[in-house]
Amino acid sequence: MSLLRNITSGLRSLFRKEQVDRELDEELGAYLEMEAAEKMNQGMSRKDALRAVRLERGSLEVTKEVVRSGRWESVLETCWQDLRYGTRTLRKAPGFTIVAVLTLALGIGANTAIFSVVNGVLLKPLPFPESDRLVEVMRGLKSGNDETVEASKFIFWQQHSRVFEAVAAFDIFGTGFNLASGGQPEHVTGMRVSADFFRVLAVPLAIGRGFTAQEGRPGGAGVAVISNNLWKHQFGGDPSIIGRTILLNDENYAVVGVMPVGFESRPSADIWVQLRPVFNPQNDGGPLFIVLGRLKPGVTLKTAQFDMNRVGKQFRTSFPGFVGKEEGVAVVDYQKHLAGDVRLALLILLGAVGFVLLVACGNVVNLLLARATTRSREIAVRIALGAGRSRLVRQLLTESAMIALAGSGLGLMLSKGCLLGLLRMAPGSLPQFSTIHIDQHVLEFTLAVAFLTTLVFGLAPALEMSGNDTNDSLRAGGGRTAGSLRHTRLRDIVVAVEISLSLALLVGATLLIRTYANLRGINPGIDPRNLLMMKLALSGPKFETTSATSEFFQKVVDRTENLPTVDAAAFVTVLPLEQGPDQPFQIEGSRNNESGDAQFRAITPDYFRAVRVPLLQGRFFTQADNPQSGG
Repeated sequence: MSLLRNITSGLRSLFRKEQVDRELDEELGAYLEMEAAEKMNQGMSRKDALRAVRLERGSLEVTKEVVRSGRWESVLETCWQDLRYGTRTLRKAPGFTIVAVLTLALGIGANTAIFSVVNGVLLKPLPFPESDRLVEVMRGLKSGNDETVEASKFIFWQQHSRVFEAVAAFDIFGTGFNLASGGQPEHVTGMRVSADFFRVLAVPLAIGRGFTAQEGRPGGAGVAVISNNLWKHQFGGDPSIIGRTILLNDENYAVVGVMPVGFESRPSADIWVQLRPVFNPQNDGGPLFIVLGRLKPGVTLKTAQFDMNRVGKQFRTSFPGFVGKEEGVAVVDYQKHLAGDVRLALLILLGAVGFVLLVACGNVVNLLLARATTRSREIAVRIALGAGRSRLVRQLLTESAMIALAGSGLGLMLSKGCLLGLLRMAPGSLPQFSTIHIDQHVLEFTLAVAFLTTLVFGLAPALEMSGNDTNDSLRAGGGRTAGSLRHTRLRDIVVAVEISLSLALLVGATLLIRTYANLRGINPGIDPRNLLMMKLALSGPKFETTSATSEFFQKVVDRTENLPTVDAAAFVTVLPLEQGPDQPFQIEGSRNNESGDAQFRAITPDYFRAVRVPLLQGRFFTQADNPQSGG
């Protein structure tokens, strides 16, 4: 607070300089009069007393300068002088100024845009209260963690764990609902979530309530929670929506709650309905879920992992035939899991554009050193007139800071366009995609970059220029002075560093382009030409049995294949090239009872023909292989 008061006082004094000088004159005059009065009391005349005091105290102007130099307004006035002089100097060299500012703007703009993505994806907490307590509980397999979990495991984990405040699951294969609310039917995104889903996220509802445990049991009432956007768009923000019945996929659901503005689940949804998992470890072949947990206050990730290891062993002991030999339980930080492989790619990209900024700083250093030769006489004259080295360094750093700030301002404007381009190219599945923007943290990063670039490209030239030999610079004809030789050596060092950084960037870019080309050339194992896809989510009493679901699939396939433009049609639980559930297996008759995990997909017979996978040996599936067909 005292620093702020001093700065405020200094600014006030700076803008009323004449009054401050007048007050200082009056104060010094009063002091001289007091000392003169003492000498007059000793018998001296007024004229002799004043003369004696002036001889003892020295020049009043020197005293005034000493007093002024000890005040805040002196520092601020010096900075103001440096800014005005720097502005005039840069204005006299528009070519140099424009090139330097544009060079820095490109480097700072690229860094700001990439940092905006890094900040949104990796640094910014998830938009949930105390999001650092959110974890995802997975199956720990020998080949890695698998986030798809059976209903029986989820229920067992929920009942026997001791480290969670709440545990919830949601259906990963939900594709949404057909909503009929009295108007035109509309397809909306949706999720099936267990009773504690909103407790895990700890987000209070705008109106209404979340789900209850009773509603999450088989046969419970059909209830739904809707997003704030859907509430306003489809229902006009009517507060009487609570308790109203809506039709979802031909089923009645009562709306019990509305989420607040800005709430967004992962994945995004507009409607959440109750998930009713069933504990059946002897025959759990139903849908797979993702499990989220909120740790109790003070519980660390390590403690949670230790407790879930205990729960996993307890489940394996109770139901040995349901769990693979190598399967355990893994507890991972939710935000880090969402980032996944994107984390490393973003950090590498941030490092690459950091190199670009260093190259830009190197270019500006060379510009400053080249310009130093034209300013050597000016610097020498200022040194000859009494300017200290620290004063010159401060002046030259002020000019560098002005260039850096101008480059940062222009770079910030350029970064907005760069960020829009990056977001257009980025996949929609990028974590926290909708929250990526230029915010306060990005602005602070830009200012920090401006400060660092000032030091990087401004300090060395400033020290070199202020250290010039005055006699050499003022000597007629100049020639190749020791100062110019120092500038040449420094430029050589800077150019060498630039070449090294540029070579590293070039090699990295070449490898990335080559990797991309190789990936484009990899055979995915399917023929994607003319291959169309649609997603279905079946629910309700019509599809409670496996035979009813299988019959529906077969009718859709038959009708689709009867279309004149369709060669083959099939159903699959997980699309090709997408991550699917892992299934443990054991090789019967192997020497050491070898086991492992493999991804599996349930398909209808014509799947391989639809995706045009060639047959190497044996035969494809037929309808007779379907257990429901009696074959």
